Amino acid sequence: MNMFRNPIGKKRTLTLVLAFVFANPVAVGLSCSIPVFRYALEHWLPEPYTVHLIFDREMTPSDKAYLSQLQGAATSSNYRIQAIEFPKLNSANLASDWERITGGEYPSIVVEAPKRADQPPSFVWKGELSQAAIEGLIESPLRKKIAESLATSSSVTWVFLDGENAELNSERFQMLESELARLENVIKLPVIDEEDRKDLLIKPEELSLHFTAHRLSSNDPKEELLISMLLATESDLQLESKQGEPIAFPIFGRGRVLYALVGKGISPQNIEEASRFLAGACQCTVKAENPGVDLLIHFDWSRHVRITVPKKEDVALVGLGPIASLSSNASKQTQVERQPNSTISESNVSKEDVVAPVRFMNVIVEPRLIGVIVGLTLFVGVITGFMMFTSSNGRR
Repeated sequence: MNMFRNPIGKKRTLTLVLAFVFANPVAVGLSCSIPVFRYALEHWLPEPYTVHLIFDREMTPSDKAYLSQLQGAATSSNYRIQAIEFPKLNSANLASDWERITGGEYPSIVVEAPKRADQPPSFVWKGELSQAAIEGLIESPLRKKIAESLATSSSVTWVFLDGENAELNSERFQMLESELARLENVIKLPVIDEEDRKDLLIKPEELSLHFTAHRLSSNDPKEELLISMLLATESDLQLESKQGEPIAFPIFGRGRVLYALVGKGISPQNIEEASRFLAGACQCTVKAENPGVDLLIHFDWSRHVRITVPKKEDVALVGLGPIASLSSNASKQTQVERQPNSTISESNVSKEDVVAPVRFMNVIVEPRLIGVIVGLTLFVGVITGFMMFTSSNGRR
């Protein structure tokens, strides 16, 4: 099978992301004291991939059997299926587009990454339709281990993708394992606020920090799709991999890659920075405002963890005009994210609300003070972002 991709993510720096979060009044208003890794596990559903089955003819009974197999596994996977039969297409241009994407090999499977509003469609993997391809798409040994580990014991699971230098691979992987073992005893989890306990499935005292790491050969045929997805999380990773660099990926929640550490960037400092971010209090509960890319994983998460009841109060910045509207909308979006079948009720801000005290960052304050808080936050965020933009973050 062949692999190909378009980039589905831009190179990100954790510091710039944090600068944005703190400079964003909506994000700050939706913060909580639950660790990022745990909040993501309980609240953030993985974005769906699209599995395209491409036929230059009408489907045969064996083709329909493959389709049925994919449909059966889809109930516990984050993918949807689209079967395309050229004879039934109304546009010759569509057939031509798929011809270019598949290279004219039919029947084909093409895996498309979750759609992003600001980017074109991203195809992370393709292969010939076969029983082996179907089985490899649905599940792989390492993806299964990652899911089971995150659901039952691990806070964060790291995947170390080998480079060309065997000695360097072993040295960096051993350093990764050693550093993760050290950090388990160094990093302290945040104290859970009383008002956040309703958003946590387990008791606060049951929370613990545990890291695991898996080493992955870049030539492992059973993990072809996983490797392709990992290298597609940032735009330059495939080139880095071709140049023989080892790459480490921290994975959390329900199979979400935070970002990649490459070559010399796999350092104690960067490992600790990523680990502290994921073990720290969730600064923004809106998934879309956090860094990361979801992997396609077949796993029944509901058997191990359930979506907890979301916060019902909207952190509305009343008296701030458009910002108040954005905060309200973001809060409603978060509720949909956590409970897709829930009904959203809209509420309007009355004139009386403008002069009433409101909750901001879990503190009751007068509305006239919010403008000052937001202004200072924006100023600090912009300065921090500028300073970090002009310096190297060392992940590469």
